[in-house]
Amino acid sequence: MSKHIEYNNMKNHVMSTPIVIVSPSEFPGSSGDTYNFLELIDQFLLEGFKVLLICPKSSKNRNLNIGQNNSNLEIVRINYRPPRLNELGKQIKIENYFGFIWFLLLETYTLLRIIKTKKVKKLYVRHSILTMQLPILFKLLRVTTLADGEIVSDTIKHLLPSIFFKLFSTYEKNIIRLYSYFKVSSISQLKNLEAVGYPRGKIIILPISINTEKITKFRLEEIPEHTFGYFGGLESWQGIDALIKAFKLLVEKVPSAILYIIGDGSLLNELQRTVLENNLTANILFVGKIKRERLWEDYFGKFRIVIIPRQKLNNSIDTILPIKLVEAMAGGKPIIAMDIPVMREIHGNPLVLVPSGNPQLLANAMYSLSTSVDEMRYRSKLSGNSSLNYDIRNNIKKIILILKH
Repeated sequence: MSKHIEYNNMKNHVMSTPIVIVSPSEFPGSSGDTYNFLELIDQFLLEGFKVLLICPKSSKNRNLNIGQNNSNLEIVRINYRPPRLNELGKQIKIENYFGFIWFLLLETYTLLRIIKTKKVKKLYVRHSILTMQLPILFKLLRVTTLADGEIVSDTIKHLLPSIFFKLFSTYEKNIIRLYSYFKVSSISQLKNLEAVGYPRGKIIILPISINTEKITKFRLEEIPEHTFGYFGGLESWQGIDALIKAFKLLVEKVPSAILYIIGDGSLLNELQRTVLENNLTANILFVGKIKRERLWEDYFGKFRIVIIPRQKLNNSIDTILPIKLVEAMAGGKPIIAMDIPVMREIHGNPLVLVPSGNPQLLANAMYSLSTSVDEMRYRSKLSGNSSLNYDIRNNIKKIILILKH
């Protein structure tokens, strides 16, 4: 009760000053990072706060799905679109380094100007390869920071020459300590952050969250049998290739099975070719990139079971809670996922976990779950119950108390 009173008292006094968010993600965009920040911004606005979003120039000419008619949202764009990791291929080229450096300079100038003119004292920042220089600026200007994100160095090791990787890794371990607080979405992520020297007392555990009421719930009986869905990026680390191998094995047992693959990415053409070569075009349907609202309102009514095939990578990505998992739970979906650290921490154990990298075991799990209505109903109920722990309407209060107290 005292925390609730403290939150309401604080809120009444600080509505006039904006919550400042720094994100290198694309707005509008379709990445998990973008969706995560859109959920935060949406809820901040619904709570009555002003929001100032600082982000890169967009390659798209569309408005955000939220706030474009909301006078409480101000967007400041850094006048350059940086190179994106999923666009770089297998190795960073020399022109990419110059692109990164140019963006970092423009971003630093923009933040310096905003902090000075708006008298910013606290902000929320996405820790990324594209914000790696900012902790120094924030420290010099005495700005309190709440960061989130993963350890970048172990996710880009394959892109850098070994000597550059060692330098980058050492720099990150030191620079990360300049953040005032760091938000993590799991216990395993907390341990990963502690391992690089970040103080335990400054780590805030708060899962990726959404407004669960926005997700359409369909009864199992309304959806065709033996239907599965994957939604998200089509990148190698997402494990889509293993999912297609597993689905081929499933189709041998259940010829009528259907898999919807929803999203876009660098693997799209390769995956489509694999499906064609394996005569699976009648069973695996590529939907492309769609709006989240259409996913919830339309496609959640087309498949019964959600598959999250993200493989164990042995880096910090293994500890990051994907927003797609929260969306699927909020929709009451039975979910099959790989047995990686973050998936073991989901409240209520609603997931069917499969050892990473084994298409046969994944196929067996899909068959067992899709042929048992009782098990699907049980898992659906567990998902719905678990999703209550990931509702942003409750979880955002902890962030606000840090940023606005």
